[in-house]
Amino acid sequence: MSLSARAPLVSVVIPAYKSQDTLAVCLNSLKAQTFTDYEAILVDSSPDGGIRELVKREYPWVRFDHSPLRLLPHAARNCGVVLSQGCLLVFTDPDAVFPPTWLARLVATHEATGQGVIGSVTCDGSRWLDVGAHFCKFDIWLPGGRGHAIKLGPTVNMLIPRRWYDEVGGFQPDIMLGDAVFCWHLERAGRGLWFDPQAGVVHHYHATWRELLRERYARGREFSEARRRWDAWSTGRTLAAVSLLPLRLINFVARAGANASRAGLITKYLMTLPVIVAGTCAWLAGELRSYGRALTSGARP
Repeated sequence: MSLSARAPLVSVVIPAYKSQDTLAVCLNSLKAQTFTDYEAILVDSSPDGGIRELVKREYPWVRFDHSPLRLLPHAARNCGVVLSQGCLLVFTDPDAVFPPTWLARLVATHEATGQGVIGSVTCDGSRWLDVGAHFCKFDIWLPGGRGHAIKLGPTVNMLIPRRWYDEVGGFQPDIMLGDAVFCWHLERAGRGLWFDPQAGVVHHYHATWRELLRERYARGREFSEARRRWDAWSTGRTLAAVSLLPLRLINFVARAGANASRAGLITKYLMTLPVIVAGTCAWLAGELRSYGRALTSGARP
């Protein structure tokens, strides 16, 4: 963390909600960064004071803010940016762990490309369900291969210049897929993103079958609603999207395989293929529900 009196170059913004199980490991790895010109801002909306006490006792260098109201992650990120001072914003999650050179790599890649930077995401677990779920959620951002331009990135590993954030008005606070909408705004504003597979984080995600399928269904429904509004879909385009859902299942599963191969994870991909297919089907079922409601109600974006 920055020890100088001037404003730090980087502000690391972390939302938290009932994150006691993972937060200590997250902040310990953040403290161990070789790049030190940063501040850490944690915005917590947990109903009790457990995280406040943990931060106060073990991590006094973290700027802590508590909301008495439950905040969705992107709403908490917006609050964190208000408190921040850095001209570069790094977004991550309280269930991520960072290699010591993580921040240094993000900053160096931004300086070399002039673009926002999306880093890779590695699964921290070895359970069959956890690995399959990771492919469902993060196949596009697996490690391996070369850096390249990319259109979307998750806020578990994202660096954005502050002026870009201000240009697009921050994150949509009331949806879970606010990072996708945020990236759409950046693209429309002519701002580019660069994927750096070497700027990786390790992500902690453990869920039951029920939790995974429920989450994928909800995200698919939310994504389809956001996409319809964003591109002002007509009824005809919505019908076309419905007809393409079977092909998209094939495409998504094949894409995950290609990305797993690039990352040297093809064996794990094949072993967890049932999870990947089930999770993708749940996502597409959520999309189908959204399209069906739009078609039967005659709703316009």
